[in-house]
Amino acid sequence: MSEQDRPIDWSVDYIERQKKQQAGSSKLKKSTAIVSVVSALLAALYSGKASLSFSLEFASIAKSVQIRVVDTPSPSPDNPQPQPQPDNKKPNPGPQPGPQPGPQPGPKKLEDGRFGLAVSVFEQAKKVGLPSDCKVIADNFRIIASEVVAGKFDGGIMPKWKQISDRVSEINSVIFSSHPSEWEDSSKSLGKAITAIVVARKLKTNQDWSDMFLEIASGLDAAAVAIGDEK
Repeated sequence: MSEQDRPIDWSVDYIERQKKQQAGSSKLKKSTAIVSVVSALLAALYSGKASLSFSLEFASIAKSVQIRVVDTPSPSPDNPQPQPQPDNKKPNPGPQPGPQPGPQPGPKKLEDGRFGLAVSVFEQAKKVGLPSDCKVIADNFRIIASEVVAGKFDGGIMPKWKQISDRVSEINSVIFSSHPSEWEDSSKSLGKAITAIVVARKLKTNQDWSDMFLEIASGLDAAAVAIGDEK
């Protein structure tokens, strides 16, 4: 029997089966339409060529198949360029000037002692021009000054001034013999000055003698420094 000759089934079961078949076919068509539209939309968005007509067509189809359209962010480039960052570094002020040196103090002025020997000894020794000799003789006079204070020349048979005079000649003999001509005038001038002080009875105590020899030593020290600066 052919399909045309087959009687139409108007039963309730037949009608329900037809409805189910039509519903399944409609769902399949909608699913196929969804897949096609979504694929086309993604391709258009990715290429950046989605046109107005396509958008209207997609909206019409989406409405018929009840598609919820969600905005899709545009893809970022594969190699994004770094954005310039603000420079928060403080500018380098460079080297700052340091404190300027003030005026330097000059050499201390040599002051004469109470016997008036420091300046004259300084001038005589400076003329000799031997700073190492000046230092040695100055040390020798400091030694004699300490010996006088210690009472080394007290209670002898010879007068104190004679004992001290012999000690001065003895302790300085090496220097004077090494440069006799250089120190001849200076030693004679110093001997006369000391003799004048002794005759004037200004050396009454051991401390007086010690102060006089320390005054001579200070003149010699100043001469050694002055000669060294000049050289």
